[in-house]
Amino acid sequence: MDVTRLRRLLREVDEEHRDTLRSVSDEMEAVAHAASRRTFLRGSLAAGGAAALVLGPLASAAAAADATTTTAAPKQPQSADLPLLGFAQSLELAAAAVYAAALASGKLTDVPKAVATTFGRHHTEHAEAIGGLAGKAAPGVANPGLLKAFGDRLGRAKTESDVLGIAFDLENAAAATYGYALGVLFGTNAAALVASILPIEARHAVVLGDALGRPFADYALVTEPNDFRSGALDPSKYPVGG
Repeated sequence: MDVTRLRRLLREVDEEHRDTLRSVSDEMEAVAHAASRRTFLRGSLAAGGAAALVLGPLASAAAAADATTTTAAPKQPQSADLPLLGFAQSLELAAAAVYAAALASGKLTDVPKAVATTFGRHHTEHAEAIGGLAGKAAPGVANPGLLKAFGDRLGRAKTESDVLGIAFDLENAAAATYGYALGVLFGTNAAALVASILPIEARHAVVLGDALGRPFADYALVTEPNDFRSGALDPSKYPVGG
């Protein structure tokens, strides 16, 4: 593990995360004036940088689907969006808890500890942002099924690489979940927030994959739009209520 490189990648993703949080409100306002989902996705890709890697196929599919309509999408989260937003918040809180458990495991050295601390904070702040949008639909609790699934794996981890590998799998699954969500959300504010979070979760996976020496293909996420579904976490398998 190249700790100097890891420290630099961590600094870069943390800066991107802070910039993203500052711009979320502006992005939502811009989305409110978009003429269609196609316009929104193109704007998100242009601004998202790292998101282009994972969203390119989805944007193409959305543009093709949108070619037959000019109906503007609603701004506020719709009733069909709220369960998914609630699941997303529970996912973020579970991810923050997994990183806390990774820190408590005693298996991380100094720079990976900084990674776990920073990424855990990112997930907490993502959960707060989702909660602000979802309102009463936000559960405010970590997803119990995800806590058990990843907690059990952490309990069996023997090495630092094992712990980082668990975090890597979690980040890849989270990014794929948001990629899938972009294709099914109706409210443009919800889609804007998801599009802001997705690149950060994808960058988390890149940082961890690079630290572990994984092949780039392991964290490139998708080649086809349907690959999002196969890699996404299923809310029916991990119900928020346990």
